[in-house]
Amino acid sequence: MRNIFIFAIIIILTACSSGPADGDYSFELYAHGDIHGRFFSNTYVDGGVNEGSLSGIYSFISQRREAAGADKVIVLDLGDHNHGDNSTHFYNYVYNYAPDEKHLYTRVAEFVGYDAIVAGNHDLEVGLPLFTRIRDELGIPYLAANVVSAKDGVPFFEPYTIIEREGIKVAIIGLTTPEVKKWLGEEKIEGLDVVPIYNAAEKYVAQIREKEKPHLVFLAVHAGTGDGTPEDIEDPCRYMAASIKGIDGVFASHDHIPYCGKEWNGKDSIVVVNSGPYGKKLSGVKVSITISDGVVSSMRIDAVLHDIAGEGDSLFNSTFGEDYLRVKEFSNRKLGSIDDDIVPGDIFDAPCLYSNLLHYVQLQNSGADISFVSPTKFRGSVPTGDICYNDILDLYPFENLLYKVSLTGAQIKNYLELSYDNWKKKPVSFDCAGGLRYTVDFSKPLGSRVNVISFTDGRPFNEDATYTAAMASYRANGGGDLLLEATGLHLEQLEGIFIEKYGPVKEMLYDFFRGEKKTAASLAAVSDWKIL
Repeated sequence: MRNIFIFAIIIILTACSSGPADGDYSFELYAHGDIHGRFFSNTYVDGGVNEGSLSGIYSFISQRREAAGADKVIVLDLGDHNHGDNSTHFYNYVYNYAPDEKHLYTRVAEFVGYDAIVAGNHDLEVGLPLFTRIRDELGIPYLAANVVSAKDGVPFFEPYTIIEREGIKVAIIGLTTPEVKKWLGEEKIEGLDVVPIYNAAEKYVAQIREKEKPHLVFLAVHAGTGDGTPEDIEDPCRYMAASIKGIDGVFASHDHIPYCGKEWNGKDSIVVVNSGPYGKKLSGVKVSITISDGVVSSMRIDAVLHDIAGEGDSLFNSTFGEDYLRVKEFSNRKLGSIDDDIVPGDIFDAPCLYSNLLHYVQLQNSGADISFVSPTKFRGSVPTGDICYNDILDLYPFENLLYKVSLTGAQIKNYLELSYDNWKKKPVSFDCAGGLRYTVDFSKPLGSRVNVISFTDGRPFNEDATYTAAMASYRANGGGDLLLEATGLHLEQLEGIFIEKYGPVKEMLYDFFRGEKKTAASLAAVSDWKIL
């Protein structure tokens, strides 16, 4: 009897063991980032088919779950999901939710059946109350190991999750770009800090390897692929793959550049894969692993980028059909009209209707002396005629607030010198000024190219005087480094030059177009610059 009892205890202990049985295992991981609210397969104005969508991704995932088995498939969202589309704007700021009604993204994410989700910089841009709500609603691990309480360093999101498949333990560590502190004001992430991504990754890899004893560790990162150097802080994924020990792969995102490759880390080749934006492609990783005597005896990891069809999934489309129709109706509501084409790409060559419109709105709402605006998109146009909500969302997809800051004339001059140095080589860090009359001469050296003649109303401009400048919150908080370099201030010192913060620029654009027809001529006087 005693021997039977001991044998039974051994059987129970063996059964309770979390390790996998000896044998061969395989499973598939799929990840995308930067869907930017493109949940639906159809457009809102003409009813056409989007090039890429979450509906299309769901169609692909469903086919893989059916072919390989649902327990063989792991699906990740790498962030920037709740921003950038008419759907997210409508359900973040316009729609009146019923009590206990879940947010659109929560419903979409649970329908897709993600195993983990990473918070991206634009998911934080919606503000603390909203991203807290989504975090709390989701029945899915919402990850960002390096977003922590500024008070005690405790992670605000879950730092990692362990996914188990047939006894194989897969650790997913979520991380987001630390550059978010340059792009968002304190009002967006009040009480939070975003610590260096590399340090957080190293910390949790070591901790998880020791505590959780996983068979695989993947970094799920809302940051770009990068060039593989440690200086590439915003896009560090290749560098992390090559230098962080104990990881088996890196899922990258954020930079909107599809990539699939490997980095040698001194022991193994580590896969790095980036789907790019809008659901046009999907990152895929296939893992084959052999367990012998309870330990991993061999492993193979291969990565590939999958193209996603535009038609989408019929079940997804029918499930969220009512949501799509609500967004479509909102998108096509008329605001007003304009008597000329609005072409964002014209901003680089001379004052244009696009830049004049933004300057006028920023100056009127802030009372500042000058305005700085940057290209919020590079292609397309809004034709002469009626302006609807869809046109504004297309022209200005970001949720920037308007800031008024204090700058000396010398700092303004320096800002423009740096901006026009970025004119063609780094267009995302280019701004032009409204309220000033100036010329730019590229035949001269940096520092002597910009000649500020006066304000557009004829007032003299003095480099020793102090003026006020209106700009988007992204720039004011250090985005693109223009303000930091022009003033010589450190990031934490920028708050000292802020005079006032206003509401969303997008709402100001809505208000401007409401009512009578607007004319390009009425906006022309707001800026006067030319390239010699």
